[in-house]
Amino acid sequence: MVDKILDQMFVWGHPILVLCLGIILGWLIKRFVHSRLSKL
Repeated sequence: MVDKILDQMFVWGHPILVLCLGIILGWLIKRFVHSRLSKL
C-alpha cells in the first residue's frame, strides 16, 4: 500500500508531497539523534 503510494509520488514528482516527506523524515531523524545524544 505505502510502496504503491511512494511509487506514484515519485512517478508524478509532486514537489509538495516530496517536500512534506523530507520534512517529516528530517524531523524524525533529528528527534532520533537528539534522543540518542541525550542518553550518552
